[in-house]
Amino acid sequence: MMNMRKKNERTALLTSLAAAGALCFAGTGAYAASITVGTATGAAGGTAPFSVTLQTGGASVLGTQNDVDYDPSTPVAVSLQGNCGVTTSKTCTTDADCPNITPPPLTGKEPCVNLHAPACTVNVTGKGGFFAFEPSNCKLDGTSPACTGIRALIFALNNVTTAIPDGTTLYTCNVNIKPGTANGDYPLTVPAASVQIADIHFQQVPNPTATNGKVTVGPVGSYTVCDVAPSSGDGVGAFGDGTVDIFDVRSIFAAAQLGVDVPADGTPRFSAMDSSTVDVPPACGGDQTLDIFDVRQCFNVGQLGATNFTRQGTGTICKSTAIPQ
Repeated sequence: MMNMRKKNERTALLTSLAAAGALCFAGTGAYAASITVGTATGAAGGTAPFSVTLQTGGASVLGTQNDVDYDPSTPVAVSLQGNCGVTTSKTCTTDADCPNITPPPLTGKEPCVNLHAPACTVNVTGKGGFFAFEPSNCKLDGTSPACTGIRALIFALNNVTTAIPDGTTLYTCNVNIKPGTANGDYPLTVPAASVQIADIHFQQVPNPTATNGKVTVGPVGSYTVCDVAPSSGDGVGAFGDGTVDIFDVRSIFAAAQLGVDVPADGTPRFSAMDSSTVDVPPACGGDQTLDIFDVRQCFNVGQLGATNFTRQGTGTICKSTAIPQ
C-alpha cells in the first residue's frame, strides 16, 4: 500500500510539472532570455528533425518550459517508447524498467515518462525532458479534439543547482510530413504566454521571448556519402567540400566514437556519416547508427578508392546513385 501511495505521489508530481505554470515563480533580475525554434527540412512523406535552443541573456537558467504549435500537415511524431524520468538516457516501457531513485521527494522506481508522447529528445546533460501533446485532452487517433502542439519541460528534480549554458540545444523533435503535403513552409509557433524560464534560485526570469520556427517541405538536394567536413549545419549545402578525405574520416570518428559534433538523427549529414551498410542503388545503405564500421567504410572511400554514392533524401524516402569511377 505504501509503494502504491508513493507511486501515485510521484506520478502526480511529474504530471504537475508538465502542466502549465510548472516553472511559474516570482520574477527577478533584468535579462533577455529567449527560446528559439529551428527549421525542419524534408520532403512529403518523410520525417525531419527540428531543434529548440536557449539564449540565457545572462541569466543562470535552471529549467525551461514552452509550447510549440504545429500545422496539421507537419505534426510532431509520436514516440512509442519512454525514458526514465531522471536518468533520461535509459529507455523504458514501464516504471519497472527504470532504476531506483532516492533523492526526496521521490522514492522507489523512477517513473517511465514520454511513452506515446512527442518524439522529442532532451539534449541537456544532467536535465530531464518531459514532453506532452497539447491540448491536454487531445487525441492522436484523428478524433476530436485533435492535438495541435506539444509542451516541453526541461528540468531535473535531482539537479537544481547546475545552470544550462547559453546557446544550449534544449531538445530535438521529429515531425512527420504527411504524404501529398505541398512544398512550402509550415509554421512551428511558440505561444508567447507558454514560455517560462526559471533561474537557479527558483525565480522566473522576467519577460522571456521566443522565436518561431518552421518546417520547410520541398525537394531534397543530393549529397555525397562520407563528405561531411567542413560543416556549418546538418542540412544539404551546409556540409562537405566535394572531396572525401582524412578530414571527413576524422569528423565521422569523432561523432561515432567520441560523441563530438553528432548530427541530428534523420538529417542529411547523419545519413552522409551513416555509410555502412553500403548502398545498393537505388536503395540507400546505413543502419541508423554511427559506429566504427562507418569510419572504416569512409576510410575505404577516401583512402582506398572504394565505390561511393550520392544520396537524395533520408530515411524511407532516400534514393542512392553510384558515383562513376
